[in-house]
Amino acid sequence: MSNRRDPICGMTGTIERHGRWFCSEGCITEYERRPVRTRRRYLDPWLWVPVSGFVLATVSFWWPRAETISAIYRGYVSKVGVPLLIGLVIGGLIDRFVPREYIIKLLAGSRKRVIAHATLLGFLASTCSHGCLALSMELYRKGASIPAVVSFLLASPWASMSL
Repeated sequence: MSNRRDPICGMTGTIERHGRWFCSEGCITEYERRPVRTRRRYLDPWLWVPVSGFVLATVSFWWPRAETISAIYRGYVSKVGVPLLIGLVIGGLIDRFVPREYIIKLLAGSRKRVIAHATLLGFLASTCSHGCLALSMELYRKGASIPAVVSFLLASPWASMSL
């Protein structure tokens, strides 16, 4: 059912057009009105930042001037890499195994109880801020409200001050 997500509003689609699923005629009209974007992969920072870091780490073995930058990059990756991967894995587990209704029940709305739940979850998610961003995006995608996501984001770095 996840492949029936409306590309405009993100709701579950029931109408099939243009090889995609839409929830209403209004979303179909909006989709047809938007210009078609072609992504240029060679300009994507998700490609160039890791590639340039890997190149700097590799070049430093032959070029002594790049050793300092390479050491800084390796130190950053060693400090942030594991918590980031933990956040991505936990986000994937939430996506796969936690039903949307459960997240909506706990984290939808802006009542004090919802904020308390999100803050408690933020304290329990003691990954670094990068991993918590991955977790918060997944919680928001599953139906958590914006106040709950913000309180989750604000509470989570306080639990991992040792980094």
